[in-house]
Amino acid sequence: MLTGLLGNLYLASYFIKKRETEAMVVQTLGVISTYVVMLQLAMGRAMPLPQFIVTSVVVASGLIINFTQYFNLLHPSI
Repeated sequence: MLTGLLGNLYLASYFIKKRETEAMVVQTLGVISTYVVMLQLAMGRAMPLPQFIVTSVVVASGLIINFTQYFNLLHPSI
């Protein structure tokens, strides 16, 4: 599940660079839906809290970086 989450984040950044909005939206929805499942696992105590916190930080930073790049708020050299 974690590899699928990271794969969706990576593909979202790829499609943002290619300016393919529809594909980027689909990958972002994949990230969000996988994260919701992981949230439910953490709430049910099936996923340890430290790992969930790290996953949350990675997902949040990945989405923030992707959206800043999509809206041209990120420096092009990054």
